[in-house]
Amino acid sequence: MMIVRRDWTPREDAILQQGALTGQTVGEIARMVGRTMSAVLTRARNRQIKLKRRSTSESLSAPALVA
Repeated sequence: MMIVRRDWTPREDAILQQGALTGQTVGEIARMVGRTMSAVLTRARNRQIKLKRRSTSESLSAPALVA
C-alpha cells in the first residue's frame, strides 16, 4: 500500500487556525479540511496551535477495554 502525503494548503491552515480560535474539536476541524484527526493534531503541534480536547466520541484509536 502506498501512502500519499499532500502538502497543507494556505486555506487548510486558515481553517485549522480559525477552528482552534473558535474552540472547535479536532474531529470537527478534520472533517472541514478533509484530513485525519492525526494529521490535524500533527499539523497543529508543528505550528504550535492549541486545540480543544477531543470529546469521548472522537477517538484516534479503538476504545480502551474496561477491566
